[in-house]
Parts: sequence; structure tokens; C-alpha cells
Amino acid sequence: MPRYRAYILDEHGHLVGAVDLECADDEEAKERARRLDSHRVELWRQVPLLDLTVH
Repeated sequence: MPRYRAYILDEHGHLVGAVDLECADDEEAKERARRLDSHRVELWRQVPLLDLTVH
């Protein structure tokens, strides 16, 4: 299941918090982010880091 992080910003655009979300898809993540009580929310999809270290 994809992971998302909603960054909660105040009226000046300063970060005041973050919420991690696990949602079935982008549309569900957007809907859940809209329900957060905040002036502005930035929603980011988290992508797993792949270890590409060459030995």
C-alpha cells in the first residue's frame, strides 16, 4: 500500500506538523489530506529508497 506524508503549513507557509498516511491510491490520499484541519497541506508520495551500492 503506498505511503504518503501530508505536511501541514500555517497561513505563512511555515511547517507546523506532518502526518503519515497509508492509502490505496493518490485519490484516497488527497481526500484524507483535505480532511486535515489546516490552512494549507502539501501531500507527498513516499518512494522507497533502493540500495544501488556496487561492490
